[in-house]
Amino acid sequence: MQDASRTRFRILVVDPEPDSRAEVQNLLVQSRHIVVGGMDYGDETVSLAREFAPEVVLVSVADPTDAALEAIRTAGPPLPPP
Repeated sequence: MQDASRTRFRILVVDPEPDSRAEVQNLLVQSRHIVVGGMDYGDETVSLAREFAPEVVLVSVADPTDAALEAIRTAGPPLPPP
């Protein structure tokens, strides 16, 4: 039995391979997370990260672009200074 109080995250999936992206999205949905979008690398990655405000951005490590890395920095609320 799953704990109903378990944390759910808003997640953006960035992967250039459509099949891999779909598989990851399905696994996340089955785990009761909220997938706000899935896309290939591209300039729209950052704008969608800003628009959907995911708490997590999953990026394929095969060859991340600058836009994908900027989307990671954009995700979630700003962290407090150390």
